[in-house]
Amino acid sequence: MIVENPLSIVAVIDENYEVTFASPGLCDTIGYPYRELIGMDFRKVLTDEQREMIADRYIRRRRGENTPHQYGIDLIAKNGEIRSTIANISLATGPNGEKQSIVNMVDITDRKEINGETNQ
Repeated sequence: MIVENPLSIVAVIDENYEVTFASPGLCDTIGYPYRELIGMDFRKVLTDEQREMIADRYIRRRRGENTPHQYGIDLIAKNGEIRSTIANISLATGPNGEKQSIVNMVDITDRKEINGETNQ
C-alpha cells in the first residue's frame, strides 16, 4: 500500500481534529510513534503562526466552502524541530458517514535549508 511507504506522509483527521490514521512516513517525520498520534488533536503539531488559519480552513472545508486544497504546513516534531511540508488536503466520507480530511504531505525541510529559507 502506498501510504505504508516511508516517504508517504499521510494523516486522516476526523471531525474533532483527531488523527485516525498516520502513515509510517508521518511518524518518522515528526518523531511520534503511531500509538501516540492516533487520537491526538492534530492542531498540537501545528505552529502557533499557522494553527488558527489551518483550523479555519478545516472548518470551512467541512461546510462545503471553497478553500485552498494545497498549501504549506509547518509541523512541530516531538523533539521541537519544525518540519516544513507542502500538503494536499481532500475531504472524504468515512464508513459511518462522517467527514474526514485526508492530508498528503511532502517534507520540503531539507530543500528549504539548502536554499537558505529557514531561520533555524
